[in-house]
Amino acid sequence: MGREGEDRRLKLFGLVRLFRRSMEDRLMQPSAALIATKCRSPVLLPSPSPIQAVLVPGNRRCVELCSRLNSRSFDVYPIRSPTVTKGQERVRIILHSHNTEEEVLGLVKALVFELISLDRKGGRDLSRSKL
Repeated sequence: MGREGEDRRLKLFGLVRLFRRSMEDRLMQPSAALIATKCRSPVLLPSPSPIQAVLVPGNRRCVELCSRLNSRSFDVYPIRSPTVTKGQERVRIILHSHNTEEEVLGLVKALVFELISLDRKGGRDLSRSKL
């Protein structure tokens, strides 16, 4: 691997660490406590790779969250049952070396905000959804 490739790889895995650390920090805040309770398991699934997953049980809820994030220009994807076990639906996030730290932090902020918003509304607020 050339120097440029190695630099990109190092940057990418730095972004992965930033994403995970920032998600963990935000999920520890009192305003996010309901998220972990509702999911009954860790929200941020373990992964050292640039492909990250956030548990969002329920097909409709997962699609709604992705729609909200897509409307904010974040390219995330719902992984729904039956592709995964019912109750294990998740948002797939792929980080790239061309992403900036600001983009990653913006994604974390938007993701946690929308998760809290869904939980406060019971996951049924479709007013901002593209469904």
